[in-house]
Parts: sequence; C-alpha cells; structure tokens
Amino acid sequence: MLGDCNKHIRILCYILVMSWMNYLECEAQSSMPMTLHEALQIGLPVVEVTTVNEEEPTADPIDHPKGSIGGSITNASKVPGSVKVWLPDSTLAYESQEYIEGESGMTIKIRGNWSGRSAKKPYKIKLQKKADLLHRGDSIYYDKDWLLLRDQWMNLNTLIGLRVNQLIGMQWTPASEPVILLFNGDFRGLYRLSESVKRNPQCRIDVDKRSGYIIEYDAYWWNEDVSFMGTLSDTRFRYSFKHPDTEDITEQQLQYIQDAVCAMEASIADGTYPEHIDVSSFAKWMLAHDILGNSDGGGSNMYITKYDSTASSLFMMGNLWDFDMIMQTDEKWSDIRNSNEHYFRRLFNSPNHQFMQTYAELWEQDGATLIDTLIDELCQLSVSNDADVLNQARQLDVLRWNLCPYVSVEEDVDNAIDWFVNRKVWLDENVQDSSIFTQIHDIIMPTHQSELMFDLCGRRVDNIPRQHGIVIRNGKKLLIR
Repeated sequence: MLGDCNKHIRILCYILVMSWMNYLECEAQSSMPMTLHEALQIGLPVVEVTTVNEEEPTADPIDHPKGSIGGSITNASKVPGSVKVWLPDSTLAYESQEYIEGESGMTIKIRGNWSGRSAKKPYKIKLQKKADLLHRGDSIYYDKDWLLLRDQWMNLNTLIGLRVNQLIGMQWTPASEPVILLFNGDFRGLYRLSESVKRNPQCRIDVDKRSGYIIEYDAYWWNEDVSFMGTLSDTRFRYSFKHPDTEDITEQQLQYIQDAVCAMEASIADGTYPEHIDVSSFAKWMLAHDILGNSDGGGSNMYITKYDSTASSLFMMGNLWDFDMIMQTDEKWSDIRNSNEHYFRRLFNSPNHQFMQTYAELWEQDGATLIDTLIDELCQLSVSNDADVLNQARQLDVLRWNLCPYVSVEEDVDNAIDWFVNRKVWLDENVQDSSIFTQIHDIIMPTHQSELMFDLCGRRVDNIPRQHGIVIRNGKKLLIR
C-alpha cells in the first residue's frame, strides 16, 4: 500500500513539474525525456522502441487527386531498430534483440492517412521474427505486423468500437491494449498496441493463402499501388488489397476478384444478393455502425473477405475499424447507412427484404442486450483501478502533445453511457418502424374491397390522410408521392 502511495506521489510531482513547464512554453513539447522506470510507474505496459542511430521515421503529406477525397502520407521510411514490451511489474514480456534483417529486431514506420499527418504519429511495427507483442502466452498469436494506434482525443472510442464488433459477432475482433510508448527515451504518450488487419489462419482472418481475398472499399485507393473499380462504386471509391499483398497479386487474381465484386454489386442492385453475400455479416456490420452512431460516411474502413475462389464462398463483411467519429448521430441513422457511396442504402430498399429482415431480427434478438452489456462494462471500468491508471497516462499525454482540455475516464464513461441509454430507446423505436417491410408476406388482403388501402402491416389507411409512402390496394403495392 505504501509503495502504491509513493508511486502516485512521484507521478503527481512529475505531472506538476511538467504542467508548469508546459504552461511556460504554451505549446506541445518537442520531447519529454522519461526513463523506463518512470514510465513503468504509470501502471501500463510500456513499449520501448530503440532505433538504429536514434533515427526518426518520416513521411510526406499528400493530398487527394481531383475527383477523390481525403489526405494521406507518402514516402514513409522504414527505420530499423529493436522493441521491448515491459509489464507494469517490470517483467520483460518481449524483446526483439538488435536489428538483423530476416533474423531479429524490427522496422517501424509512420502509418495512417490523416492521422499520419498529425504531431502524434501512429506507427506500424514489422518484426523480423513472428511474436505476440500482446504477451498472451500462446504461439498461435505470433505475427510480424503490429500497430501503435494513437489515442489522440483522449476518449474510449476504440475500446468501445472493438467491443461492439466483438459483441455483435463479427468474424474477427483485433486484440489490443493501452500502452505507454517510449521512443528512443522520449515519452510519446498513450497508445493502443493492436493487431493489424491481415491474413493469419491461426489468429486473425483465415482466408485461403492462394485463393482467398481481403479487400477494402477504400476512399484512399489513390494512394495504393493496386486498386480496381466495381459497377456500383462511387467514383471516389475503389477496392484495394489487404490480401494478397499488392506485390504478389497476379493479373489473373486481379481479374477474378474484380469480376466477382462486379457480380456481387450487380446482385445487390437487382435483389439477388443472397447468392453472393453473407447477409448476416452485412447486417451485423451495419447494425454495429447504427448502434455506434458513426457520422463518418466516407472514411470508415470497410473490409470485405472472400475465403476462397469457389462458387460457394460468399463475400463477408470484415471487422469494424476506425472509430474516431462514433456517438455523433443523435436521433438519426449512421451516415454510412444512407450514403450513396455504400451498399446499405440499396440493401435496405431492395425488393428482396432478406437483408432488412435479418437486420431487424438481429436488433430484436441481440441489440438491446448488447447495449446493456456495454453499459455494464463501462460502469465497471469507471470504478476500476484501470481508470486511475488511464487517467494518469492521459494527464501526461495532454502535457506531451498540448491536448486540451483534459477529460477523465469517468467523464468519458458518463458521456458514453448517456449516449447508449438514449441510443437504445431510439433504435428500439426506429428499427421496428423500418422493419415493417419484412412483414408484407403475412398480410392477407380482401379481394372484394378494391378501393380500400392498407399499410404494409395490414392496417387500413384509406381513411387517413397520407402525404407519401407505400400502400396496398387491390392486392398490389401503390406508391403515393
């Protein structure tokens, strides 16, 4: 107990000193030297990166070409070095050793699009030998590719988004944990060490190595080496590759997947989509975004998988990714749902109601329970020791990067709970209203009263003034404009 007390006192003193320095400088500090011992006192795992000759990775900003959207980075340098992962009790959980190409060490580079242009950079680590940087004690989690995602806005968005991805039952949820990053002895702040989206048959996405695909419907296709268009694609979007690697993909593979995607998109347009897509995974992905209230209609990553090239292999929606703009669509659907650039507007309005029915059934069976579970877990986080540790890390992060204002975990939890309580009520009302199209097959129409009109639930509406909508008269659908 006394040791914990002394630890918090030391951290408080450190924060007070750095606060005063930051007040005097009134800008983000160019560096914040910190020893490993000081970093471990915060109470989170520490990722210690040491590069050869203390070289910094660099990248150049690049803007989108005419007719496209977004901004990104180019010429990202890969810097060699070593990486260690320390647990809060000073246990060395992983050590890559010094860099020897193909044998030991790692390379690190700046990653991201807009985020790669910020002061606090996100990074990609590529190990020379596979390992599990999340120290789970099982070789099935070994991989070379790992990400350091920045927690720039001091919120719980990534934690919440990934948990919703898991609770709703997407095919894979990236594992991650909050960490402190020490980069050549410089405190870089609070990060989230995460698995990357890629093929790994044991622990990530298990598509076939030779005939499987992981593609992304990508607003940043213009910054990729290989991309292709579909038939429904907005001119600002194309498909890029997560598997196969762009340097390995053949002309035959490119032609095959483009033809398959065009057939899939055509089926969405004409209502035959169950022959080409796993309807459940598409409905889960869309419901997850509606629960989260994502206002990013263009930049949210849309990963799609095809496990092999057989006719029976359906396209599936992959995991959710990029949660910067969740909990923002108060009392309306997520922007992706109604965006003309994506599939879901067409799926909701298709003459084939299987997608809408699946979506409504998912909400009815699992939606409210999912939100209740999430709220319970947020409440537990708010009163846990983890919240205290994260608050200390956040305070130091604010000082390092001049982030303002500081927001505590407890405040974030309160805001998130308020959002999801209200969201649950709103979705319960509106999903039921929008799902009436799925019940049309249950309606028995009278054949002798041709002038009577009914709504799609079989209720009489001929005596109710209507501005617009679909009704049934004489056994046929009628659109009132």
